[in-house]
Amino acid sequence: MADEREMRKRKRAEILSAGKLPYKGKYERSHSLTEAKALPLGTEGVRIAGRLLLLRPMGKLIFGTLQDMTGRMQILLRKDRMPEEAFQIFRSLVDVGDFLGCAGEVMETKTGERTLDCDGAVLLSKTLRPLPEKFHGLADKEMRYRRRYLDLVSNPEAMERFLLRSRILESFRRFFIERGYVEVETPILQSKASGALARPFVTWHNTLGVELALRIAPETYLKRLVMGGMDKVFEMAKCFRNEGMDSAHLQEFTLLEFYQAYSDMEDLIELVQKMLPRVIREALGATAFRWQDDEVDLAPPWPRTNMRDLLLREANVDIEEAEDLQQFMSLASQAGHQLDAASCPSKAAAIDHLYKRAVRPLLRGPLFITGHPVELSPLARKNEDRPWMADRFQVVVAGEEIVNAYSELADPVEQLERFEEQALARQAGDEEAHVMDEEYVDALEHGMPPTAGCGIGIDRFVALVTGQENLRDVIFFPLMRQAGDVPQEMADETPCSAKGLPSGEIPFDREEALAMLEERGPDDWLRFHSLATESILRALAEELSADPELWGLAGLLHDLDFRETEGDMTRHGQVTAELLRERGAPENMLRAILAHNGENVGVQPTSALDYALSAAEQITGLIVAASKVLPDKKIASLKAKSVKKRMKEKAFARRVDREKIKDCDKAGLDLDRFIEISLAAMMELEASL
Repeated sequence: MADEREMRKRKRAEILSAGKLPYKGKYERSHSLTEAKALPLGTEGVRIAGRLLLLRPMGKLIFGTLQDMTGRMQILLRKDRMPEEAFQIFRSLVDVGDFLGCAGEVMETKTGERTLDCDGAVLLSKTLRPLPEKFHGLADKEMRYRRRYLDLVSNPEAMERFLLRSRILESFRRFFIERGYVEVETPILQSKASGALARPFVTWHNTLGVELALRIAPETYLKRLVMGGMDKVFEMAKCFRNEGMDSAHLQEFTLLEFYQAYSDMEDLIELVQKMLPRVIREALGATAFRWQDDEVDLAPPWPRTNMRDLLLREANVDIEEAEDLQQFMSLASQAGHQLDAASCPSKAAAIDHLYKRAVRPLLRGPLFITGHPVELSPLARKNEDRPWMADRFQVVVAGEEIVNAYSELADPVEQLERFEEQALARQAGDEEAHVMDEEYVDALEHGMPPTAGCGIGIDRFVALVTGQENLRDVIFFPLMRQAGDVPQEMADETPCSAKGLPSGEIPFDREEALAMLEERGPDDWLRFHSLATESILRALAEELSADPELWGLAGLLHDLDFRETEGDMTRHGQVTAELLRERGAPENMLRAILAHNGENVGVQPTSALDYALSAAEQITGLIVAASKVLPDKKIASLKAKSVKKRMKEKAFARRVDREKIKDCDKAGLDLDRFIEISLAAMMELEASL
């Protein structure tokens, strides 16, 4: 890389020495590349421009391929059609990656490829760094996120994905404008971060001398506009929530919200059922699209259910049988659901936790879900017949919530009471409880008509439509942990020793490790997952002649901080690493623990242990999920071929990262053998328990 960069810098200097400019100010194009390829053969005076992707000198001919936003086209430079000096500049000083402007006639080669036969060409911009892997593509996911400009150049599917996002946004806007909605802009810097249950980013305004928050939702300001007489408003709002970051949640995201006066949630159910199929049809040409190995069709009508019926059917828990949190937790436990008590401070929170963990991932959709607890919807209107429920609905597709809407609460007295309840929860330590927003209550006291509002997460919707499992794949420049934020010893490719201990020497035994795990209060699922990962890694170490104690303890402790960091994946693994470093754990163990969440903490796997741990902890989820569909639900009844089959069914246990499992080959095992060893280890563990 360094040598090639120096070579390109020398070429730049040669161009300047020849009295030429390596960076032009402008170039007039007559056509895009796709438009030029569609022109009739023999069309003259065509002027195109783009980045040079391929360069093939062939004696007195030079073939090349240009790329612009619309596509690619071949160019042909002939020595007998160009000035000698210009031809030699292109032969000796132009590199792949440079930007060129070409003029000439459209022709077709003997192989039938549309080509611009150039009578003129000019270097527009000299690149000093080569394209990745000589333009064989940018395969490293993290590099694609950090250097999206290279991803767009190297991967045509990335360009198409982002152009599709643009078409989707355009379609949403057109839909609203046709129906008389007004697009508005509301403040990003706010004195109170209201409109959702979330923790905000906080900043300081130097001139005003006040603390401000980045908005978590535009809701309360949009409703102020409705109060002011703007009956239909919408906004494509950048929002910020200082919460967990993982493949399904980003701290900066785009939220479409719209509000309609003199309406309720039933009106929005009808509207949403018209809007989303139309947007998909305009963007893709059809209402159906592929999600993993399945087809999802948004053609209406969509089925509808309520939260009570859904939990009763899918989780065997009746919401209305429990009068309080304790009774609900007991019912859930009797039905086989072990809920994390720390995530369930109230019955409403426990309902939501059970739904999101045990039910929503099973839903294919599209499906309307109503009957949410009003406690979770402090800005929503109560249901008149069942006051504990909000007049609210969500739309779930492929296990993800893509729409959230409700009839708005217009009673300022009740709204103040709701805020006061949220304030008490906040004082009790709930950082995501809604803030007390007196200014909004004051506005509400001036009157708001019956109103319904809706929010759609644009990033999640685009990810769904384009088949992306990670939201970063539909964000141009997602926020990433900087390499400098990771301790240098963790960033090094070669694991180093810790506190004088040789790499691999461990100052604590398994009993102490189990005690550390139990101190963190794991639930049954986390305990089994940790033990299963340990069992697999010990078996893998035996297979690969590695250290079973080191590998096993890395597996046992890799999720030590899971409950503590569940809401913030950028910390997951970091807390464990620091805790174990204090206990003198070797760096190769710490690095493996960080690398299993490398996409969030900036530590990529490099060693056999790194890859083995990442693969093992993922396959535990696949094996457990595969066993649950068997009549006896036992791992002992599972066959290796069934696990292999489930590996190919991406819609099954879709949260399992199959790419990490496939990376077992980087640890020294082929996939079939890895599955066999993992299954055998988990069978043995199941029998021992």
